[in-house]
Amino acid sequence: GSGQLGFIVNPRSIFHFVTGRNFAPTQNEGNVVGLAYVSQVCAGSGLNTSLTDAGDTDALQPTPVSLIMAHEIGHNLGAQHDDPATNGCDASGYIMSGNIGQAGSATSEFSSCSIQDINNEVGASMSSICFDFPVDVEIVASASNQTEPPAATAFATQFRVTRADGFLPVDEMRVEAMLETPLNGYFTSASIPGGSCSVAADTVSCTASDPPPSFDVVLGAYVEQGADAFTITAAAQSITNGTADLVAGNDTATVSYDRFGPPLPTAPAVQPPTSEPSPGSGGGGASGIFFVAWLALLSFRRVLLRVSHR
Repeated sequence: GSGQLGFIVNPRSIFHFVTGRNFAPTQNEGNVVGLAYVSQVCAGSGLNTSLTDAGDTDALQPTPVSLIMAHEIGHNLGAQHDDPATNGCDASGYIMSGNIGQAGSATSEFSSCSIQDINNEVGASMSSICFDFPVDVEIVASASNQTEPPAATAFATQFRVTRADGFLPVDEMRVEAMLETPLNGYFTSASIPGGSCSVAADTVSCTASDPPPSFDVVLGAYVEQGADAFTITAAAQSITNGTADLVAGNDTATVSYDRFGPPLPTAPAVQPPTSEPSPGSGGGGASGIFFVAWLALLSFRRVLLRVSHR
């Protein structure tokens, strides 16, 4: 690890110690030439350890130290002792023999039982404990953005988001944006395919589930009349559990406007969002109709009042 691989969660996956100290024989185990915790790769609290008693291998000559190391590391990886009564594999002839002295110096293979044990351990939890799966999420400003958007008129700015999956696909993404010049304008809306957005005056947060490999995020904004600059910075990231973005340099993009056209003559006035976030895409149909009807009713009442005073 040493910080060189960004997706490594635990750089100390296994610690194996070779010592010259002799361990005293036990009544149940006999001569002890190695010790290991089982199924503890990348575990904390020192449990991801094993050791080899190199000083006691004379009793096993010509069994090499490497065979004992392989046996103990096999335990770390989840392999149990071979035993016809427990896993159906021969008790001798393989690395995980319970009596490694009987395995013989020519032993160089794990039994099918040991391989199955190790595969099960790796598939069940080891990958999520030891490392995140590398992915890459990139965001860039769309080439179709206006170079001189109208002032005092809502306009759209687009960002293209692209994801590159590894072994684990990106099924959850977040795109956030902020105004670098909040005094010069505000966000009015936002949308993301397959997701929803919360919009405040100077920030936007969008999330999407199962996003396509490439898609556009559209941000609506309003620039105050007389503003001399308006800058939006957006960032995209994978929020899928077990993933890590390896290329941090392409996770953000900025669009800066320093020239603005005249307001569109037919553009209605746009108010900044309230402090309560609103959905950025979809929904709200019924409440919108009710709001329009309410405005129409107020307008109608004002007309009646003007008529009645004549």
